[in-house]
Amino acid sequence: MNTLTLDEQLALWTPTLVFWNTKQQLRTANDKNTFASIMQEGNGSIIEKEINEDIEVFQGSENIISLSRVYSIQFYCEYSMAWFPFDAQTCNIEMIMDGVLENYADL
Repeated sequence: MNTLTLDEQLALWTPTLVFWNTKQQLRTANDKNTFASIMQEGNGSIIEKEINEDIEVFQGSENIISLSRVYSIQFYCEYSMAWFPFDAQTCNIEMIMDGVLENYADL
């Protein structure tokens, strides 16, 4: 697995997701707290035989770029306490695409 430098990572287009059921409708971020890695799945080829280094080039379409980041967010949920403590409640994380991005990516 290969990691990206911060400059390489910031050059990537990433969709912005909105955590809809939060107080200020917080958004995802691609920043220094984000970890980016490439999962090598395709075969590489040597960049140039004249260069005396083992550098391989890989097709982007064959290798997955993964971004991960930890968020600390409070979500707003509605609970029915009528059967408490004899029931189970579920709080969903509601995420939507920011702006017109839903035309270019799927959640």
